[in-house]
Amino acid sequence: MSKPLVIIYVRLSPDSDASTSVESQTQTCRAYPDTRGWQIPSIAEDVDVSGASRLIVHVLSAFAEYERDMIRTRILENKVNLRAKGRWSGGAAPYGYKIIFAVSAGRRDEGWPLEAMPGLLEATPEGP
Repeated sequence: MSKPLVIIYVRLSPDSDASTSVESQTQTCRAYPDTRGWQIPSIAEDVDVSGASRLIVHVLSAFAEYERDMIRTRILENKVNLRAKGRWSGGAAPYGYKIIFAVSAGRRDEGWPLEAMPGLLEATPEGP
């Protein structure tokens, strides 16, 4: 029979008293499964952060969100520019076109040239 797995989660708001410190709570929680021979794969600690720490977290998350928006804008603008040039950035080609894979086709970031497949774009299916 395998040993039970125990995950310890320690959450404290104030970290001032020695009896309720993160270290003492972790040691107390660790002693119970240790005496029974249980495995402890993970110990998670959640300590309440001060107002200044929260401010830093919010500022960093704002920068991360700004950078994500900038990357998204660059990608979308690149796709618009490639479409205007008749090139494709990758993935499956649009219906009625095939991608021309050749060394002389250009660099990867310039997209792949597209070529219309004869008969597909002109033909329209007739209804029943």
